[in-house]
Amino acid sequence: MNQLNQKQKKYIAENYRKNSARQIAAKLGIERKQVEAEIGQLTGLYGGKKIAFTLLMILFPILLLIAVEFILRAFNYGGDIDLVLTREMNGTTYCYINKKVAKRFFSYRDIHIPDARTAVFRREKSPNTYRIFCLGGSTTAGFPFQYNATFPSLLKDRLDVLFPRKNIEVINVGISAINSYSVLDFVKELAQYDPDLFLIYMGHNEFYGALGIGSTQQIGQNRNWVLFYMKLQKIRLFNLVRDLIGGFQGIFNGTSIESIQDQTLMARVVGNQYIGLHSREYRIARDYFAKNLEGIIKIAQKAGARVIASELVWNLTDQEPFSLQFSSKTQEIQQQRWRAYMDAGYDLEKSGRPNEALIQYHKAEKVDPAPAILYFRRAKCLQMTGNAEIAKKEYIKAKDADVLRFRASSDFDNVIREVCERNHVPVIELEKVFAPYCRDKILDRTLFTDHLHPNFPGYFWMAKAFCETMAENGCIAPPKQWEWGRDKTTGEYRRLAGVTDLELEIASQRIRKLTSHWPFKQEIVLRKNSGSDYDNLLEKIVQDLFERNVGWNEAHYRIARYLEKKGEYDQAAQEYEAVIKVTPFNYFPYLELANLQMRQGKYEQAEETLKEALTYSKYLPYAYAKLGLLYFFTKRHAASIEKLTQAIELNKRANRFKPDELAGAYYIMSMAYGEKGNLDSAISSAHEALKIKPDYKEAQDVLMKLKKAKETIQ
Repeated sequence: MNQLNQKQKKYIAENYRKNSARQIAAKLGIERKQVEAEIGQLTGLYGGKKIAFTLLMILFPILLLIAVEFILRAFNYGGDIDLVLTREMNGTTYCYINKKVAKRFFSYRDIHIPDARTAVFRREKSPNTYRIFCLGGSTTAGFPFQYNATFPSLLKDRLDVLFPRKNIEVINVGISAINSYSVLDFVKELAQYDPDLFLIYMGHNEFYGALGIGSTQQIGQNRNWVLFYMKLQKIRLFNLVRDLIGGFQGIFNGTSIESIQDQTLMARVVGNQYIGLHSREYRIARDYFAKNLEGIIKIAQKAGARVIASELVWNLTDQEPFSLQFSSKTQEIQQQRWRAYMDAGYDLEKSGRPNEALIQYHKAEKVDPAPAILYFRRAKCLQMTGNAEIAKKEYIKAKDADVLRFRASSDFDNVIREVCERNHVPVIELEKVFAPYCRDKILDRTLFTDHLHPNFPGYFWMAKAFCETMAENGCIAPPKQWEWGRDKTTGEYRRLAGVTDLELEIASQRIRKLTSHWPFKQEIVLRKNSGSDYDNLLEKIVQDLFERNVGWNEAHYRIARYLEKKGEYDQAAQEYEAVIKVTPFNYFPYLELANLQMRQGKYEQAEETLKEALTYSKYLPYAYAKLGLLYFFTKRHAASIEKLTQAIELNKRANRFKPDELAGAYYIMSMAYGEKGNLDSAISSAHEALKIKPDYKEAQDVLMKLKKAKETIQ
């Protein structure tokens, strides 16, 4: 092989970037290997070096992306996105539901992301524990209530009564505006936490919930793509890109924080306002709901957990259809004629002539049978004439024909029944549970706050239905081992629920806000303000709560203190009990409740309350001090001295007592010692009280009496 001359080398150097080695070799009439060798000399990239360089070029962007992902994780970009987080407390690992987990599914610019419940449970489940996860949307979450009126909370009340020796965990994972995609995503994670039972109530949000086909938060109509997207959103880099895109869209679309605040979550999630019954979008949502539900059940069963699902319920008689949508073939002149018939019918209906109104509605149907309001008005007339069974069918037609799909159609109940039957999952017929409490056995405002969310009685019966279905299917224990002899009355369970006027006022103001905006046409008032000081205080405190000027616990404390001043001790106690139920690890409401009980002379109850506080924290000087005071009042002086001594010793480490409180502990101790005849210790304790508070008149008086008593003995 001849060596290259200088002219050939020069040509190669000038052309190797523009032409291939083969082309240059042909041009110069030499072998390609000679050209490649020369190019290698020029660049150092032929052979092994070229392969290495090529690999490096391929891997560099991948490595860069991985590095960015690590940096984002190191700085916790986007915050925690896992459903379940953990925390160490007193050597025990506790799990809790991530309050902000729903940000997986919502764009930051477009919407106020709904919060999850921060339910807490131990990471290691004891053999005596039965763990239940409740899954679904806003109804499972308990909207419009905050805590104690939710069906998971009310269910736990019943199970704790029926199984006093078992630790029952009922963990609420319901979040507003999510649908079966989110629930499917959640159940994959929850399967890792030793579940025994999943309770499922979902279906209303399949169109407008996050990732739903008609939602502003939807990212496509293909289920596989949505499932892939849910995997991607657990990558921080993907979230960064998504947020940047969302931010630019918000800027160009003119989205502002003020415009978001002016709208409800319900209004913000609606993308497509017109989804016809059996339309393509409708069928996609229904079919994907079936697949998601089946996936949820399969995952739960594979994890060794059982599943109970429920059919859906709605307010049929008090919520007219949200939309007015004519058939596409109906011309403007026909629409005018339709409206004329409907107006005439409505006038007759209002004047108490339902049969004549039905004639007008029948004429409107002949013009265009599509608008859902037609069936709703006809149902009203039929109910007025006593034809409840036919009226109910018309109400259901109205709901199903409503193209603004905030309430699931009857098809979704069919899907729930079919999927659950195929997978041997029991289904609660919730409509049959609710119907006996409603007029003409047609679901109405008797058990609902709005178009579909139950009120307190509604959630109460919902919890009872889940409890009874669990018993029938041998959950927790075989049916015959359920201790129904321990069951309480309806009134007792309602007291146990901890649902106070504050909770009802919170619900009322939430519903007023919701129904004063689109798509509602009339504001719903659940609880009217009578103008009393008490009602005004409730209204003001709830407004402060919504504006974050006061926390939920403090709101209850303020109401309790007001009621105490008015002498309404039992009602005040319920406010403290409501907080204890939600935050059992918090010692403060126990102490306040015990104070109240002691003022009423309910010493046994106060003792139990204080002992319960100490089960959560053994280092509470206040609890020991109050027990010492209680034992003094009940003439258990030795026990009083013991508890007061513990309180004082603990305070030396924690320094929680105010000077007056510490002086008071020594003062009570001096009297307890005096009652036992131990005058030296009594005098010493009185001196300690006066060291802390020299002008303590009561301690001065006691000290004087003790000294006289000692002189008399001497």
